[in-house]
Amino acid sequence: MYEKLLVVSLIFLGEAAVIYGQVSGAQIASISPNYSMSSFALPATMVILGSVLLMAGYMLGILGLKNIWVVSVTSIGSVLVNEPILNYLIFTQLPTLGAAIGFVLAVFGVLSSLLIK
Repeated sequence: MYEKLLVVSLIFLGEAAVIYGQVSGAQIASISPNYSMSSFALPATMVILGSVLLMAGYMLGILGLKNIWVVSVTSIGSVLVNEPILNYLIFTQLPTLGAAIGFVLAVFGVLSSLLIK
């Protein structure tokens, strides 16, 4: 169980870091169309850090879980969970009804892929 928790944590944190880098980069561009390279540094760093975490999560996931589908569903589910949360926190826009339903279904999808054999 500890191994599953580690894999899920690495993938969720990795996806969150990558999405944060992407969305914060978009926010910087929307605020100031004349942004400098220094404002590119934090989003790029987050994307690189997230990619390292994702790689570790995938590698440990396939070694420990022996099923790429569980690892993939965890990754896809984490995008569906992280993206709306980070979009709201960075842009302060509420999700539409469809996005909210997708959020709930993503949570159930991740849990079912990890808990049901």
